[in-house]
Amino acid sequence: MSNSMPPAASYAALESQHRNGANWFYWIAVLSLITAVFQIAGGGLNFLVGLGVTLFVAAVAGAADQQVAPETAMVIKAIAIGVCGIVSAIFAGLGFFARRGHIWAYVVGMLLYALDGLIFVGLAFLDPGLWINAAFHGFVLLCLFNGCKAARALNSAIRETVEPDFGAGLEPGLEPLQ
Repeated sequence: MSNSMPPAASYAALESQHRNGANWFYWIAVLSLITAVFQIAGGGLNFLVGLGVTLFVAAVAGAADQQVAPETAMVIKAIAIGVCGIVSAIFAGLGFFARRGHIWAYVVGMLLYALDGLIFVGLAFLDPGLWINAAFHGFVLLCLFNGCKAARALNSAIRETVEPDFGAGLEPGLEPLQ
């Protein structure tokens, strides 16, 4: 039986890197929702890790004050908070599955976060202050990638210890029983 489980120190380091990567999804979800609520309420708070899509939705809803009746503006703002909540819940859900070692959650999350980063890149041409948000998206994507890589290594090591190679040690020409 091949045992390629990493030593305890390596396993602990991989587990830490995996959890740290997955935890970024929670940070993205929470800070994006906080940013959106403050933006919709008329505040100027903007966390670097926040999502461009929630910032855009909040900006559109915040601009509703000047364009429509106050009652309509309140409905638009409530809908915007709901939409931002759904987007945040998606990232929190990706964090939930990523922490359990699901590689697809990392991949989908990195793809969505990269697309969101393109929003900041586009807006940075209008407001140069947003380049820092775009750059921070790159940093978070690197952290997510490292977490995904660690999760793959852990999954592979666990799979190899759980699924032993029953053909190991057989004489050449003999096949393991099926």
